[in-house]
Amino acid sequence: MGGRTMKRIIALCGTVILVLAFSLTAAAKQKSAAFASLSESGGGSKVKVFGPLTSYYPLDASAWGDGKNAVEAWKHPDWPTLTGTKWISNTYKIGDDGSPVATDTWRRFALEVMLPCTAYNVRDGSVDATADNAEEVYLNGDLVGTDGEVQGVATDNFEWNTIQTYPLAFEPGRNLLEFIVRNYPGGDNPENNPTGLLFAGSVFYEVPDVTWLPPLSRKNYELKYGATASIKFQLFRSDHTVIKEAQEVQMVITGAGLPPEGLVFSLGTDSNNLRFNAKTFRYVLTFKSKDYPLVKNSSYLIKVIDACSKEELGGDFATTLVIR
Repeated sequence: MGGRTMKRIIALCGTVILVLAFSLTAAAKQKSAAFASLSESGGGSKVKVFGPLTSYYPLDASAWGDGKNAVEAWKHPDWPTLTGTKWISNTYKIGDDGSPVATDTWRRFALEVMLPCTAYNVRDGSVDATADNAEEVYLNGDLVGTDGEVQGVATDNFEWNTIQTYPLAFEPGRNLLEFIVRNYPGGDNPENNPTGLLFAGSVFYEVPDVTWLPPLSRKNYELKYGATASIKFQLFRSDHTVIKEAQEVQMVITGAGLPPEGLVFSLGTDSNNLRFNAKTFRYVLTFKSKDYPLVKNSSYLIKVIDACSKEELGGDFATTLVIR
């Protein structure tokens, strides 16, 4: 801020039965992802901050060095607020780390926004943001917008007092939201020339239906203990059209005798992998129960998760695989 300005068994008659529970069919999910500079509920900021530097550098310049977690910044009384979030910087007050207070300084902020790789109809992404004094906003390396003079000669128009809405075209999977913030020259009192960044945003998307196929599409399918089951499913969009391209998904089986993360089956071509049939658009796992340390008289949950975000797809309905 220049001068005064600022900016989540059954046992049947002695016969051992192993029960595995999993989704049968689930409706497509319309979801949203929210992100912010710093949640008011605590837990620290997920934003990385780089700098400060005394000259402007582009995003990929080595001069930025290694980042660290951003912290809550001292808030000037005149700064605006956004519901649910707080101002952040590299230190609570400018200069707490020995960096200049009265001269031009630049800081770079970066936040990873992870969407499911299976997300589709990704829409309405945006971020509300302001900084003291000026900011450039980038998504996945592309400049989205700017407010104030981050580069060149600065003209202090009190941009820190105006919250701008920037549209963001998120993609499925990993996205990187970045800001370059400039603090204009001013006095050497940290409370008269503070700096910081404030933002909050969201994006909406859908994830697929999971439809389990025979023989597991009916409840209480029985299989002899030690035998093999062909576990099959398809993915559908909300308009009931099958997704014909292989998606980045995993099948996870959890329960007694298994590690905490369960048995994780990723897409591949080996017999023990989850496989995708490009002709039938089906995912198939050949589950050989004898190959795993399953505990008799126990129940096991089977689910399909997105390989990027690890969130479960489906999960609204259940059926059982009974191993006698």
